[in-house]
This record gives sequence, C-alpha cells and structure tokens, in this order.
Amino acid sequence: MTIRGNKHWDREIHDRLVQGDKVASAELAEALLDRLVSELKRRFPGESDQDLFVDATIEAVMSYIKRPGQFDLDRRSLRGYLLMAADRDFRNLLDRRRRFRVQKAAVEDFASGRNRVLETLADSDGVDPPAEAIHREDEEAYQRFLSANFVDLVDRRLADLILNNERSTDRFSEILGIQDKPIEQQRKIVKKHKDRVKKRLERLRGHGRERE
Repeated sequence: MTIRGNKHWDREIHDRLVQGDKVASAELAEALLDRLVSELKRRFPGESDQDLFVDATIEAVMSYIKRPGQFDLDRRSLRGYLLMAADRDFRNLLDRRRRFRVQKAAVEDFASGRNRVLETLADSDGVDPPAEAIHREDEEAYQRFLSANFVDLVDRRLADLILNNERSTDRFSEILGIQDKPIEQQRKIVKKHKDRVKKRLERLRGHGRERE
C-alpha cells in the first residue's frame, strides 16, 4: 500500500471502504487514529479530559467508516476531513458534558431544597410546619417543592395556605371557587379538600423522617 497521508492512499482506502472491504477500516484506524488524537489535543490545549479526545476521534472515524460516501476526495485530504469531523464531535461532546453538569447541578439543587423543606415538615409536631421559616430560608426551594409535589394548581395553592397556617375559610373558598355557596356548605367542602391535601403533606413529612 502507498504511504498513508497522500492522495493516492486516501483514494485507495476510500475506494476499499466504499466497496465494503472490512480490512480497510482496521488499516484506516491504525494509520490515522493516534495522529488525529494528537492533532485534536493541540487544538484544545486547555482540556484535561483525555478520554474526550479519543471518544471524539473514534466517533468521527466510525461515522466515516459507516458512511464513506459522505467524503469528497476532491475537496480535501482524508486526514483533513476526519480532523474536521473529530473537531466537530469534540465540541459536541464538550457541549453535552456542559449540559449534563448544568442539569446535574439543577437536580442536586432541587433535591437539596426539597430535603430542607421535608426536614422542616419532619420537625413539625403537627401537619402545619413553620412555613415562614422555609420562605425566609429558601423561597425558591419552597416553590420547587410545591410544584414537584402538587401538580394540580388548585392543590398547590391549598397546600401553600396550609403550610402558611391560613385558617380563614374565605381564602380556601376563593381558591376552590365556591364563594357563592352557603357558608356551612363552604366549610364542609373546604374541610374535605384541606384533609386531602394535609394527608399528602403528612406522607411527605413521613418521607422526610425516613431520611433521618
């Protein structure tokens, strides 16, 4: 075979891949993989994760081996083409890693805030915890806690009133949209919904205690 890296070698290995020559893929990887990894590292001297360079290069080479028809030999050398593809795949991996870290941080932040709220619930003697303390400590975590555990907006607003020790039937009736009903009927309906939401809060409080 002609020395790797010149146009004749590029055309020969390319033609063999197009024809389905399985040995050609191994020869290509042996000839160019390490060289491409080294060149990619020189492009990104500040990156310390060595596995990313290898992963991106392998991804680019494998993509070409699977679909050799995507390469136009008249436009650039095979090494140049694969380096360009490896550069693109490397940047995609960096972006994927960044998004993963952001998502992981968001999940950990949510879990931390949720656990703080659950701990407050667990420390409460009754169903109604000192929610004002939760608000002052971490309003964002408190809102995330409500959103995560009460998908229904009405239930979420009822839970917020309960957690803030609201006693007025009028406030609950307003949320439930029953202000036009007789007061006794309002009280019965409000009690029914409050009991249901309180049971949910009690279960969450129980989960908080299990974590201790």
